[in-house]
Amino acid sequence: MALPTNKPPVLVVESHVVFRNLLARFLEQEGYSVLVAAGREEAVPLSRAFATQIRLLVVSAGLRDLKLLTDDFAREWPGVSVLILAPFKADEHRSSALPEQWKTQLRNALLDHP
Repeated sequence: MALPTNKPPVLVVESHVVFRNLLARFLEQEGYSVLVAAGREEAVPLSRAFATQIRLLVVSAGLRDLKLLTDDFAREWPGVSVLILAPFKADEHRSSALPEQWKTQLRNALLDHP
């Protein structure tokens, strides 16, 4: 199954559904195909299905099993770049908007994955 864009797909792994959806929407607006997973249990099988296409894994620093997930990627998909989004204080942003620091991190990472 091919993804509908000429840019490499981005895999977003985020346990909070609101942030997962905000991340996916932001990346889609930037022209990327997006695969989403709620955690490592979903991300690893999804990655195997699209292993030759994924070039960037985006995860938040607070993700449970973050170390295991990044170890999986380093071992099985060494060519995939990993962006770990900086932690933020939930009370300092609106839950209906992607934190500005995440937007900045994503834009910088996407420069390396046109």
